[in-house]
Amino acid sequence: MAASLYPARSRRDTVEQLGLLFNEAMMRQKLEYIHNNPVKRGYVDSPKHWRYSSARNYLGEPGLIAVDPWY
Repeated sequence: MAASLYPARSRRDTVEQLGLLFNEAMMRQKLEYIHNNPVKRGYVDSPKHWRYSSARNYLGEPGLIAVDPWY
């Protein structure tokens, strides 16, 4: 059996602990990608209009659930 590229981990490991996010720019890029998926699919015309998105929170507006934006 080939060795795994990823270290053994548990469900409690966070993305940061696993070293999968390398810096702030990468995290911002991932968030923008996620926030823009509903727009790219044509479901909404703005990320903030997607009910299940945290985009509103990052724009300073109330979202579906409370999110503490990291930037």
